Amino acid sequence: LEWRQRLVFVAQLVAGVVLVSILIGLITDAVNSYMTSLTDGSTKVVERGHTLILGWNESSTRLVVQVAFLRRSFSLANATWERQLLPWRRVPPSTPVAAAPVVILSDSYPKARIEAKIEAAF
Repeated sequence: LEWRQRLVFVAQLVAGVVLVSILIGLITDAVNSYMTSLTDGSTKVVERGHTLILGWNESSTRLVVQVAFLRRSFSLANATWERQLLPWRRVPPSTPVAAAPVVILSDSYPKARIEAKIEAAF
């Protein structure tokens, strides 16, 4: 190969490596920002039929604990192998809250602080 062809080949190789590294950097940054928003709790709620708690105060922890006890009693009532395999034998929930996921929306406290308070309650 002639030296000009080698120079063009090396320039194309370097440009390709730079472009791929920029693309990988942009993808990594997008994934990191999405994971940060998940950690902060600032994403959209995609649940249906959920129990919504708006705001957070000192009585919210007690409410979440009571819902957890209600859900635990519902899951224990349906914990036998017979009720797992035969859906018509399952005990229905006493309230819709017993089977629904709980979503907490709060502007006053960050997600980590709310999770810490809930963990401390159990």
